[in-house]
Amino acid sequence: MRMLVFPIVLPLPWLRLGPIARYLRSPELFHVWFWLNNVGRFLGFSVPQLGADNSAWFWPKTLPWFAFPVLPLAIISLWQQRHRFLHSEPLQYGLIAFAVYGLVMQVSASARTAYGLPMLVSLAILATPAVNNLPARLNLFTDYFARILFTPLAIVSWYVWGMMVFTGKPPAWHVLERGLPMDFVMPVHPFGIAIATAATLAYLASWRWLPRLRSRAVVSLAMSITLFWILFATLWMPWVDNAKGYRSVYVSMQPHLPAQYRCIASQGLGESTRPMLEYYLGILTERRELHPEADCDVLLIDGWAQQQPQNMAANWQLVWNGARPGDNEERFWLYVQH
Repeated sequence: MRMLVFPIVLPLPWLRLGPIARYLRSPELFHVWFWLNNVGRFLGFSVPQLGADNSAWFWPKTLPWFAFPVLPLAIISLWQQRHRFLHSEPLQYGLIAFAVYGLVMQVSASARTAYGLPMLVSLAILATPAVNNLPARLNLFTDYFARILFTPLAIVSWYVWGMMVFTGKPPAWHVLERGLPMDFVMPVHPFGIAIATAATLAYLASWRWLPRLRSRAVVSLAMSITLFWILFATLWMPWVDNAKGYRSVYVSMQPHLPAQYRCIASQGLGESTRPMLEYYLGILTERRELHPEADCDVLLIDGWAQQQPQNMAANWQLVWNGARPGDNEERFWLYVQH
C-alpha cells in the first residue's frame, strides 16, 4: 500500500499546476479542454460537436498496424514466459496496464489513433523478454523481411524525389496521383538531403554487423522503420505538406471574402480545419452546429466534393469553392448573403 502512496501523492501538486493555470487564463477554454475534450469525449455528449466517434472495430483494426512490431513481440513474449507469468511483476504490470487501458479505449465514445500511444508503453514492457529470445529461424526471417520490405521503399523514396528535382515532375503513378499534386515543384534543402543520405548509408552499413546480434530481428526492424520515416520527413515532407496542409486553400479563399461582413458562419469544419482557419487568416467562425441562430452574412461549408451543398436559400451566392492540391474528396464552399 505504501508503494502506491508515493506515486499518487507526490505528483499531485505538479499535476494541478497546469489545469489551474489554464482556468485562470481562460475559464471558457478550460471548460472546452477539460469538460468537452476529456469527459465529453469519453461519455459521448461532445462527440457530435468535436467528431472522432468510436466504433466496435476501430481498435481491433488499428492496433495491428499501429503497434507493429511491438504487438507481435509482446504476444511471443507472453507465450515464451507463460510458465513464469505468475512470478514476473513486469509481465503482470504490462498485461494488466494494456488490458485496462485497452478496455477504457474500447468503451470510450470517441476514438483517435493518437489515443493508443500509452498502450505502446505497456506493450514494450511485455515485448522486452522476447527481444533476445526469438527462435533462430524467426530471428533470421524477420531480419530479412525488414530488409526486403523497406529497402525497396527507400529506393522508391529516393527515385521519386530525384525525378521531381531533376525532371521537374514525379513519375505518373496512379498511387501518387490519388493524393498528391503532380505539378508541385520540389524544393532542395541541403540539410535535409544530408540527413537522408547519412541515414541511408548508416542503414546499409548496418548489414555488416546485424548478423552478429542476438536481437538482429528487432534492431533490423527498428532501423528499417526509422530510415523510412527519416526519408519521408526529409525528402517528401514539402510535397506532402503542400497536399495535406490548408494554407493554400485558405489563402486562395481570402480574396473572395467581402471587405465588410457581420460574421462568418461555418458548417462541417472539423478539428483540423477550424484551427487552421484561425491560424492562417485569424478567422473564428460561428459554428452552425452550436449556434444555428447566428445571423451571419458569410457562410463557409466544409464537405465532400461529390455532395455539393443543396437547398441553399436564394439570397446566398456562391463566390468561391476550392480544395487542397490533389484532394478529390474534401471541398470547401464560400457563400455570401446578398
